[in-house]
Amino acid sequence: MTTTDFDATDLSIPSKPKDPKDEPNSTTIASVGVNQTASATVSENILPYPVLSPGDAEICMTLMTRFIEHFTPILFTPAATSHMECTDVFADTWMPLVIQHAINNDGVYKPLETLERIKSIDWAKEGLCPSCVVEKREEWSEEQRIVWRLMDSWLDLTPLPETSS
Repeated sequence: MTTTDFDATDLSIPSKPKDPKDEPNSTTIASVGVNQTASATVSENILPYPVLSPGDAEICMTLMTRFIEHFTPILFTPAATSHMECTDVFADTWMPLVIQHAINNDGVYKPLETLERIKSIDWAKEGLCPSCVVEKREEWSEEQRIVWRLMDSWLDLTPLPETSS
């Protein structure tokens, strides 16, 4: 189950089957997520997935929204460098290598994973000079650290002291 598989306003509670002799000692889960219905039957007191409380579901939805608001401009804007040739490489490759992959794999709301994937692309093979490869990977690593710090504030957590690496 991912954060997109539920609706905070549609959290269901298991109910007894209508005909107990058909399913003795079982519970039916009628609703499993956003516009989805399942007829899964499970044993008493055992759910096929953890159920989030309405408060936790709201926290997850808020966090996902903030991820998207923060990360969308970064994701959908091709990277730029101090070398025009390298900036042209990003202009030519950003859509197929970065944006399309993020769209296909829900990367818009997974900034840490998506940034890690962007860092793992063989940019030198795509035509970036070595200094731009190093510079952009450092920039994307810094963005990952920023997202971690923002998550603390979005979740209203006290951040851990920064350590030198």
